[in-house]
Amino acid sequence: MKFKQYITHIRLCSKIERSRSRKLKNLIDGIFFQFRRLHHVEMIITTKCNLRCKHCSNLIPEIQDKAKDVCFEEFKHDLDLLMSNFDYIYRLQIHGGEPMLHPEIAKIMAYILQYKEKIGIIVIVSNGTNLPSWQLLDVISRNKVAIIASPYSFNKAMLEKLRATCVANHVLYTQFGARKWFKFDPPDKEAYSVSELRSKYWTCPTNGFPAYKNSRLYLCARLANILDYKDNLVDDGINLNIRSKNNAIKFLMKDYSLNCKYCNINKNEMCNAAEQLGQKIY
Repeated sequence: MKFKQYITHIRLCSKIERSRSRKLKNLIDGIFFQFRRLHHVEMIITTKCNLRCKHCSNLIPEIQDKAKDVCFEEFKHDLDLLMSNFDYIYRLQIHGGEPMLHPEIAKIMAYILQYKEKIGIIVIVSNGTNLPSWQLLDVISRNKVAIIASPYSFNKAMLEKLRATCVANHVLYTQFGARKWFKFDPPDKEAYSVSELRSKYWTCPTNGFPAYKNSRLYLCARLANILDYKDNLVDDGINLNIRSKNNAIKFLMKDYSLNCKYCNINKNEMCNAAEQLGQKIY
């Protein structure tokens, strides 16, 4: 199963890759366990958000009492670690919370762009209720940075302002998001076997969308944030602070998390996207 997960990462990277020679190199590196590329990773720079969405996949409303921004120096350290462990990242997503609320986002984006030769596309994922500052626009204008906004029913007017602002400042912009979300129910039982956890993750919609927080790589953003939600959990993310040439391979072969048992996605019942828990605060 671990080898299957490893092959999946290689396949996803090669699917994005346009160069035939690079596709072949990916295959050869994979055979000799030298493959150190990520097709996608989400860097969480803040857990602060101006919305309180029911069934938020990242657990943001549930951890608001511990919400904080990642300071620039900490982010710089974490990004340096990530890029030293992987040769190339096809898609680097900046996540929250709501990234636009981070007071140092312009500085963060400027630092990321120092690695732009090792990154395919950089994406800021926003809930579409906040406009970028002029400092941020100045950094990302005419660069390989895109803003992706969620088209929720209550933010149509702001989305148009955001689109117009991006167009006027030569920033890539698009809208993406489902009108319906999966519901997250309480766990259906206390204990899972390793084979059950592997099966649970293999069929999970978040499979293939790893997240990076506090110098550790997790299989998804929910697993990164669940440590702030539940006490006394085992942190089984891959620690990039431990200097090892095998960090990348260890992660690419990771096929379940012990904390997957606390996540129970109801794939048979959907809910309205971004339904608010009480009054919206944007």
